[in-house]
Amino acid sequence: MAEEPRRIIHVKGVGKASQAPDQVTISLELEATDEEYSKSVEKIAEKISALRKSVVEAGFDTEDLKTIRFFIEPVYDWQDIDGRT
Repeated sequence: MAEEPRRIIHVKGVGKASQAPDQVTISLELEATDEEYSKSVEKIAEKISALRKSVVEAGFDTEDLKTIRFFIEPVYDWQDIDGRT
């Protein structure tokens, strides 16, 4: 019986695909301190406003900006029994 000829398929290709990103995550932390609660909140509000303005000027929509966490932590001056702080 005669041998069947070998059948070979060679495939070679080059491809390229690209897509502009549709999401970006930026994580920032702002901090403000003052002896009075209302003043520290006012300071942080000013910082947030300036940050939002900068982000919008960079081309982002203000509707896309979200505050994920707002945290207030009191800071106390402590003295131990020996009077050390």
